[in-house]
Amino acid sequence: MLGSIFNKGMVFLTIPIFTRILTIHEYGLINTYLSWVTIFISILGLSLDKGVMIGFSEYEDDIDEFMSTITVLTLINSLLISSLVIAVFYFSTINIGFSLVLLVIALLQASSSAILRNYDIYLKFKYEYIKKSALEILPNMFTLISAIFIIVYFLTSNKHFGKIIPHAGFTLVFSLLALNQIFKKSKGFNKLHAKTALSVSIPFIFHGMSLTLLNQSDRIMITSLVNASETGIYSLIYNFSMAGTVIFLSLNNVWLPWFTKNMKDRAVDKINEKAAIYLLLMTVPTVGLILTAPELLRIIAPVEYWGADVSIPLIILSSYIIFIYSLYINIEHIHKKSKSVAVNTIAATAINIGLNYYIIQLFGYHGAAATTLISYLILFYLHYRGARKLEKELLPIKLMIKPIFLIIVNVIVYYIFIDAFFIRWLLLVVQLIYIGITNFDKMSTFFRRK
Repeated sequence: MLGSIFNKGMVFLTIPIFTRILTIHEYGLINTYLSWVTIFISILGLSLDKGVMIGFSEYEDDIDEFMSTITVLTLINSLLISSLVIAVFYFSTINIGFSLVLLVIALLQASSSAILRNYDIYLKFKYEYIKKSALEILPNMFTLISAIFIIVYFLTSNKHFGKIIPHAGFTLVFSLLALNQIFKKSKGFNKLHAKTALSVSIPFIFHGMSLTLLNQSDRIMITSLVNASETGIYSLIYNFSMAGTVIFLSLNNVWLPWFTKNMKDRAVDKINEKAAIYLLLMTVPTVGLILTAPELLRIIAPVEYWGADVSIPLIILSSYIIFIYSLYINIEHIHKKSKSVAVNTIAATAINIGLNYYIIQLFGYHGAAATTLISYLILFYLHYRGARKLEKELLPIKLMIKPIFLIIVNVIVYYIFIDAFFIRWLLLVVQLIYIGITNFDKMSTFFRRK
């Protein structure tokens, strides 16, 4: 958990540097490029990271052979799809906003990231947290340090290359190290393992692809329908507002293995009890981020970005909704309902892209923030409905009502007192003291092994 917080926090803390050494246009280009990389990861990786989770459930004794099998699948698929994408780009007039060279780099980074994603899940379920933390922290740390050095001292124009090239390079290096570790333990290829992994992961390709489009299409569409500068502003507030997901992803390293084990044991009451604490642990930083957002925005970004503070609460609320619906996706995943997960995500993504097309042209990135929230609320409802059909007693909606209500109240407070920082900060301190006093024992029990 600490490794993940450090890793994501390091990225977050360098935002003030990159927003000042890059123009808004260059910052927007980097985030457009990363959006394409994220989309390619879903396609090249075949969502086989979901297969790793099933591998630990059904083939734990042969997990090393299972890992080598899905790694071979990832490499073969990456080579075939990348060749096809490059050929289509080369022989057509399609314009994705950057050159053929950058396209090749993006595909290489995506395939490397897919390998690292699979190995990350493997380390998580093996409880090898030192290796997992190193795999999370080191590539980003090396990327950020080298990018800042290159941009400041070597580039006078096209500075976005100074961030893109190191990111792709270090991702590739660490993926090669991961491949060495995987094939050192096994070089086998088991057709049964491949079939099992693909049977779970293929529906998740559509889910992953749709979720990626849901997360990334707004930036691509803002660049296309408005300009890269607006994408830069939106990317900043999106990255800033999604800071709550840093806590979620970190806590999820604790939650997911524990949840999987207790689902096997059918410890429903125990899961509900811990889930209430889990929700509280996510609600507190979410409220804190909402009420301090205007001041934090002024610290991390120059004045050109400050007008975006109007849209920040919408994205923060979206990040909390992501956290909640992920709890229900875990239930669907354990029951191997990959197809229903995919259908739900495709539906929400289609709605998001349709809304974006019209609303972005009217309201720019502010409109994208609103459509993001609407889409995630729809996705939450669909996954909640699907999970309740599978587990009626698990994670009842009453667990969600109080924390969601608290966050909505604080969003209203934000807009009323957006220019009165003293009142917002005072209300935050009062809430934190009250929550801390009344829930300290509950929160401390969350991390106890039993």
